Amino acid sequence: MSYCIDCKIKVSRKEIKRCVRCSGLKRRKPKKFCKCGRQLSTKQTNQCGKCYYKTLTGQGNPNYKKGNTKNNKCKDCGIHITKNANYCKKHATKGNRNRLYGKKLTSIIKNKIRDKIKGMFLGKRHWNYKDGSAGIYPAEFFQIRVIILERDKYICQLCFNKGKDVHHIDYNKKNCDKRNLITLCSSCHSKTNTRRDFWKCVFKQIMKIR
Repeated sequence: MSYCIDCKIKVSRKEIKRCVRCSGLKRRKPKKFCKCGRQLSTKQTNQCGKCYYKTLTGQGNPNYKKGNTKNNKCKDCGIHITKNANYCKKHATKGNRNRLYGKKLTSIIKNKIRDKIKGMFLGKRHWNYKDGSAGIYPAEFFQIRVIILERDKYICQLCFNKGKDVHHIDYNKKNCDKRNLITLCSSCHSKTNTRRDFWKCVFKQIMKIR
């Protein structure tokens, strides 16, 4: 017979150094508790969930800036600002605060900037440009335009509202045949700038029905 090393109780075999009770206690992991007294599920954390989220608010937050973010006001207009800044969006780039302040632009540079802005979406730069085959409206178009508006009684053939625009079905401005022209309103006329093959089929069917 042998005895347990810890509690000195008799053990059945000599090979066993501890009894069943003592051996079980040694194997169990020690429990870990938070400062508030709650038991933690893992050893990796030192705080429970509630205590951890409390640290994220106020002074426990790493981005805390002495509580001045909520009470900030713009120096010019006095509006409350949530960010840690001195001016609001309107007055942040006013006068000396603008990065282009004091830089003089000559008339030549100003004219170049205007020309670039004007020609940004003209000609080949436009997304619907197609080889420039459309061309400019001929003089015949302005004479036939009135006839087609009277034919359709100034009604859009898609939405049946009032319309004053005349559209070329094949997108060729030189083709002023009456079968190639149809009246549209301004909103429907703007839709025809995209998906041209689709709108060609739609308007051809409308003209066949008529």
